[in-house]
Amino acid sequence: MTQSRISELTTGKIEKFTIDAMMDMLDKLGFRATFTLPFNDAGATPQIVISQANAC
Repeated sequence: MTQSRISELTTGKIEKFTIDAMMDMLDKLGFRATFTLPFNDAGATPQIVISQANAC
């Protein structure tokens, strides 16, 4: 990852990153993300839970 990309990330410009790229970064740092998308509730919001991965 280039210094300019790290700078974008550290200054909160996350809109410049795809979800896939962010998932890869979390994985490399030892974290896991779980997405929960509501099925039938139009008023419910999606949830993303980030947790530390279990050590093997």
